[in-house]
Amino acid sequence: MRTAACPFRHTVSPSDSQEEWVTCRSVLAMSLATVLPLDYLAAYVTPCGSGLAATKGYTGGVSELWGESMKRQLTVALLATGTAAAVWATPAPAAAMTSGSESFHGMIIKGRTGTVITNVVVAKGVFHGAGRIVETASRPGDPANTVRDDLVFAGGKMHLISTILAAPSTLNPHSCLLRLTVHQTNKVVGGTGQFTAATGNFTATVKARVLLARNRDGSCSFRRVPRHEVDKIAASGTLSF
Repeated sequence: MRTAACPFRHTVSPSDSQEEWVTCRSVLAMSLATVLPLDYLAAYVTPCGSGLAATKGYTGGVSELWGESMKRQLTVALLATGTAAAVWATPAPAAAMTSGSESFHGMIIKGRTGTVITNVVVAKGVFHGAGRIVETASRPGDPANTVRDDLVFAGGKMHLISTILAAPSTLNPHSCLLRLTVHQTNKVVGGTGQFTAATGNFTATVKARVLLARNRDGSCSFRRVPRHEVDKIAASGTLSF
């Protein structure tokens, strides 16, 4: 994982614990989640944030290609009969792209040990389907405020890059409940299966609630795995695939 700046005025560094980095990355990454009201949980199971996390500070705020080796072997065999040209000369016509408005709503819920309890994303528009959100590693050269995710559906995956614009948050020091809203833009940059050539642009909001663990002195801990977290993602824009 890269060293990146969290949107909550905390820079994750090599000295930070794994739990802290995972928590920070999870909220940023939810690049999109469900339409249940944020306050549907009782106080003692208050959700905690996920991108597509907790932070140290707060602002108050999958077309497989036919193997070339096999193709070459068949071409040699067909040349002997003079039919190779006819076989390979005419490529199949490209499939027409489908374009239009699209929206995504998703939710990720994590338990006390960070285990994912719920992970779902629903797509409506030119593409309809239900799937899940999978966090993926950043690549060399990715800006510090971007994260990558895959939206996984039955027909394939959409590769998503999210850019964090702002993430105002508030923390209740008595309940250790961290509330944050992540504003971001998303781009679909290809994928697999029916989404191999997919493109898209979206604006999204991730609303997260993180119930932080406590330190021995009773203060809220940003280093320990949160007791519970819930991330809700909503995005709208256009999609071509």
